[in-house]
Amino acid sequence: MPDGHKLWPDWLRKIDALLEDDAVIEVVAQALEKRWPQSRRRGRLGTPAEVVIRLLILKHLFDWSYDDLEREVRANLVYRMFTRSDAGEVPDAKTILKIARALGPEVIEQLHRQVVEVAKRAGVTHGRRFRIDTTVVETNVHYPTDSTLLLDGVRVLTRTMPRASTALGDQPGRIRNRLRSVTRRVLIIGYEARSPKTRDALVKSYRTLMATTRAVLRDTATMVRRLGQRVCTASPHVQPMLAACPASAARHAAARSTCRRPNAGAHPRRRYPRPPAKS
Repeated sequence: MPDGHKLWPDWLRKIDALLEDDAVIEVVAQALEKRWPQSRRRGRLGTPAEVVIRLLILKHLFDWSYDDLEREVRANLVYRMFTRSDAGEVPDAKTILKIARALGPEVIEQLHRQVVEVAKRAGVTHGRRFRIDTTVVETNVHYPTDSTLLLDGVRVLTRTMPRASTALGDQPGRIRNRLRSVTRRVLIIGYEARSPKTRDALVKSYRTLMATTRAVLRDTATMVRRLGQRVCTASPHVQPMLAACPASAARHAAARSTCRRPNAGAHPRRRYPRPPAKS
């Protein structure tokens, strides 16, 4: 289209000028090459790095889903020109999603640094201090039934206890993982709750779920007790580190008070004469 550049908004022209820097494109290109060995020389041609970065920027600017991104770029001439797709084929949503996952947070951080360097060279900013703004996005959650709430609690405890066990120096596999059985029981409960004919089976399944949850709670209580004992028996050079943080110091003091025997530090216990033995 001869006069297609007249349709470009000013802000999109500025972004397009910043993305012309080869260093920014090279960051994405190197990340894509690491997915498979020798991917630069072998295999079919993939999505160019320049197209990838421009597609992801459009997605971020308009807060689109990957399906929305594919649909908007296909239907808009300006977006086709901006993403360098032109009259060619636009990558589908699944391809863009796989590429975005392949980049990872490290590549995104490096990409941001390169963009800052480009902005500094262009005189847009000094790059000494940046303000970051975040937005809370509303999303759907599952309906909080009793069984799913128990599943969420078991999931959190099951995820936390192995880390505590590793910190205590236990052998792998000492903590029993009951998450799979709890998940299966929750699915069965959801199936049995659909019909009143399975009322008795539903009650039985709930009892089984409660019993498994109590077992997880017992394991958690044991782990908490072991952690408290470890704090009590910590070496002297570790105790100052525990007391460095106020919250940690409070927990440490509470643990020491629970581990100290009664009347410890008070006056010596009085010794009373033993009563005479009965004849």
